[in-house]
Amino acid sequence: MERCEVVAQRLVSGEWLAGHLDDPDLRIIEVSSAPDDAEYRQGHIPGALRWYWKDALWHATNREFATPEDMASRLGRSGIAPDTTIDVYGRPVQYGAYALWVLTMAGHQDVRLLDGCSCGKMGLRCWRVFAQDCDRPFHRVHSLLTRETMRHSRFLSNR
Repeated sequence: MERCEVVAQRLVSGEWLAGHLDDPDLRIIEVSSAPDDAEYRQGHIPGALRWYWKDALWHATNREFATPEDMASRLGRSGIAPDTTIDVYGRPVQYGAYALWVLTMAGHQDVRLLDGCSCGKMGLRCWRVFAQDCDRPFHRVHSLLTRETMRHSRFLSNR
């Protein structure tokens, strides 16, 4: 597969996301630059989890990427298994791109970024133009911290 094809598969449109909202193997994550959840409470893509970028994507003390083991644990707590497709978007948009990068570097195989729409908007703005449907409740997930997750964590650390 050529590099351009791989990049194209990583960027998804609002139309693609709308067609996959009910996919049980998809987890949508809003990555926020704000430590509080005010924007998330105002509305987000249906089913999306909220991550504050520093808490979710950085190492706790070293100001570096979280280790693959830490990311596997964080993903497991968010109900994300090694074979789950993750679609991220950011507030602002660059935080979604950062999450794509970090999750890919940690070894998660299927990470996508909500790109844009034909209207020229990106991320959540695209979603609002396309679907006009935003959730307001918080979403609870079941932790997937299992032996499988921990095996995946060990696999990632050996990459």
